Order: sequence, then structure tokens, then C-alpha cells
Amino acid sequence: MFTRDGDSWVISYAGQEIRLRDVKGLGDIATLVFAPGQAIGASTLAAAGTTGAVSDFGADPVLDHKAQQHFRSRLTELDADIDDARFRRDLARAAELEDEQAFLIRELSSAVGLGHRDRRPGDDRERARKAVAGRIKDALGRIEAVHPLLAAHLGRSISTGRICVYRPDPATRWTSDRAAGRPPDRA
Repeated sequence: MFTRDGDSWVISYAGQEIRLRDVKGLGDIATLVFAPGQAIGASTLAAAGTTGAVSDFGADPVLDHKAQQHFRSRLTELDADIDDARFRRDLARAAELEDEQAFLIRELSSAVGLGHRDRRPGDDRERARKAVAGRIKDALGRIEAVHPLLAAHLGRSISTGRICVYRPDPATRWTSDRAAGRPPDRA
């Protein structure tokens, strides 16, 4: 059972029932568990319970393609320079170059997502992805504090990103209301 009861959620799994204060992440999880295997956009989850919707307007990438090429080229140079510094036993220079290398890698990692797609910091879809992932992570932490088995199940079964999905293994059937089987109240 996974149901809303006033300002809290009542969840029953593996013979244990818990009650948690309502947080947005629990509502996101409820939406996902009642649509197993269905892809739900993070922007849809983020907009649930609000009057506005998340727009699909894009923004400039964190790093443009020219900057990304420059960073990658510099990383190639740094690999050779680090090897050379180590060969010459100039450990101070090698450490300095490794610091620059680590910085460039962090910058590229924050600028490029899966499939080498540009991340766009002003992109509402990116904000929705981060918000929903954070909300679900927070909710899982709250669940883990009182029901570790349930938290482990949900952590294995829920994937977040621009598209979120609940794929339970083994299949888990949830009910939403003790009496009438009503869907959860997202208010």
C-alpha cells in the first residue's frame, strides 16, 4: 500500500507499515509506483501539484563546442606533459599539471551529460531533472531511516533523469487506498 493520508503518507511493504510526513519526493515516488514501467518526464513530476508547467525552452550550453574542443585538446596535451614530468621525476610539475587536468575534467563533466549532450544550466528541463532526482533521493533517505528494505527496493527500481521510471524486480503491486483503491492524493 502507498497512500496519502492528510499531511502524511502510509506505506506498507514486506509486512511493515510506515507513516511519513509528506514531502514532494514521496509524491513523485507514488506517481512512479502506480505507473510501473511507464516513462514519466521529470518536468511532468516537477510540475505536479503546481499551477504552472515546466517549459521546454532551452538555454545556451554550459560550454560551447569550441570551448569543449579546446578543453579536450588541452587534456591530450596534459597527458603527455604529465608523463614527461613523471619521467623527469619532476613531481611538483606533475602535480601541478594533474590539478589542471582534474579541473578540466570537472568542467567537461558538468557541461556534458549522457550521450555527450550539452547540459544547459538555464534549461527548465535540466532544473526539473535535478529537482526531481533530489526530491526522490531525499524521500528515499527518509524511507531508509524507518524501512531499509523498502528503501533498497525503491532505490533499485526507480531510475531518474529527464525521464523517470519505476521498474520493480520482482514485480510489485501497490494499492493506493485501504478501502476504495483510489489513486493517491497529490494535493
